[in-house]
Amino acid sequence: MDDAVAEVIVKLVSNPNFATMMQEKINMKVDTTAIDQEIANYEKQLRQNYSIKSKLMEEIDNLDPNDRHYIQKEVRP
Repeated sequence: MDDAVAEVIVKLVSNPNFATMMQEKINMKVDTTAIDQEIANYEKQLRQNYSIKSKLMEEIDNLDPNDRHYIQKEVRP
C-alpha cells in the first residue's frame, strides 16, 4: 500500500502542470476584508453586551433588599 501511495505522489509531483498549479495556489492572495469587518462588528456587539451586563449588575447591586417591592422590581436594559 505504501509503495502505491509513494508511486502516485512521485508521478503527481513530477507532472509540470501540477507544479505550476501548486505555485499559483501558493502565490494566491486571499481577500479577508469582509471577514475582518464581520469580526470587528461581532467584537463591537460583544463590547456593547459587556457594557449592558455591567450596568445591569450595578443596578441589581443598588436594589434595596429591605424594600417591600424588592422581589417585583425588574431591571431592564
